[in-house]
Amino acid sequence: THTGDILHASSIGSLTLAHNLLAFVDGMSVFSHLHTLDLSGNPLEEIAALPPTLTTLCAADCGLVDCHALNVPMLSDLPGLTCLDISRNAISDLTPLSGEELKGRGYKVLTGLLVLNLAHNRIAYVDGLDNLKMLESLDLRANCLRRSEDIRLLRYCLIILIILLLLFLLLLLLLLLSVCPPAVSTNTIQHPSTHSFHTHLKHLALVGNPLSRAKGYVWSTSHLLPSLRLLDEEHVLKGGTGMMNATVKNSIMADMTTSRSRPHLDIT
Repeated sequence: THTGDILHASSIGSLTLAHNLLAFVDGMSVFSHLHTLDLSGNPLEEIAALPPTLTTLCAADCGLVDCHALNVPMLSDLPGLTCLDISRNAISDLTPLSGEELKGRGYKVLTGLLVLNLAHNRIAYVDGLDNLKMLESLDLRANCLRRSEDIRLLRYCLIILIILLLLFLLLLLLLLLSVCPPAVSTNTIQHPSTHSFHTHLKHLALVGNPLSRAKGYVWSTSHLLPSLRLLDEEHVLKGGTGMMNATVKNSIMADMTTSRSRPHLDIT
């Protein structure tokens, strides 16, 4: 490898390696400023390592039958990863994303993820997503979800967040009272408002699943997830009683496709 090639690689921000028959991905450390990586259309078996600067990873249409090829412990070492696209695979089990296998080893599995695309897989249950407390956009189109109860666990993300927030406020109150006793201090204690935390699910796509054809689907889904703003790319009316007729023009995964002026290299 020439020094000039390494210097050039270090300046690349977005890299497309789609449809190159790649089975193993390694040697990416030279891309020290890489933020977007497209590996779609490759027969992936293992992703060994990725730059810590990565924010967006696409592994769509890679023949994945589970999430193990993604190397979840490695993904957990990417502090800035916010967008993950693993659509158009054959994934049915999401439990590797929950981090159960990594408990006690200091990993915080994908806790900063904001956008997750799981469309066109074989998912019947979402019991591996309860740790994704920051998730805002979730695409589950064309899977095997049959009942609104199958997405009930998504609500737990918000419940867990509220519990943690209440515990934080309680600890903060006890700390402030211990430092400034009421008999001495005349200042009013100000607590953070819960309305300043907007970390629960806002966008959800379920069209193409059997449950999306069930009677009362819109009401039951919006009732389970009261924070939703977009369901199947349409606005949810206040109170969760239905949808607006106007279809939202932008795709629910617009966060993953918004282009910005950055260095780009296509390898075909």
